[in-house]
Amino acid sequence: MRNFQEKKKLKKILGSPAVLLVFFVFLVFFVWVVIRFLGKLFETSKNREIAESRVVELREAREYFFSQIENLKTEKGIEENLREKFPVVKDGEGLIVVVDEKNSEKTKDEKSQNGFLFFIKNWFK
Repeated sequence: MRNFQEKKKLKKILGSPAVLLVFFVFLVFFVWVVIRFLGKLFETSKNREIAESRVVELREAREYFFSQIENLKTEKGIEENLREKFPVVKDGEGLIVVVDEKNSEKTKDEKSQNGFLFFIKNWFK
């Protein structure tokens, strides 16, 4: 009988509003901590994806630069680089300038059409 009374007393204490309020506060706190943890977990996974994509970009850049270095180790690569950066020509090389004749005739016609006399001539036509 005494054991039964002790169990009833324990149920009465655990079922009291004060203890239930404390349990509820612990439950809310626990849920809040889990939500914050999940938010940080999501942010971490997003940052990991960004870092992995950055690593891929850096590896591609590394391969590009290594290929450029290998290219500069050859005589042809050095010559290409010099010709690209500076206007360098070899002995015996010349420069060819291609002029478009259609453009030059068109500009002459435009110049003659933009004057005061052209305006007067067109006035009386």
